[in-house]
Amino acid sequence: MAETRIVFADPEAQLLEEIANPAMRRTDVAKTYRLVLASGDAGRVGWRRVNQAIIDRWSVSSLEWIKAFAWRRP
Repeated sequence: MAETRIVFADPEAQLLEEIANPAMRRTDVAKTYRLVLASGDAGRVGWRRVNQAIIDRWSVSSLEWIKAFAWRRP
């Protein structure tokens, strides 16, 4: 079976848009965070900016939760 590879046109913008969207929950953002890491697009993301946006919307503990979710094996 062939692997499917997801590539984001602008992974940082995607994350920031989701973080700013009041309809999106932490779990939604965590799933995208995980996809960006797994896709190989992590080098195209300003992680300080993204992480600060998460802290600004939720909290430091939410950022830690999102990171733990993203790095956990599916």
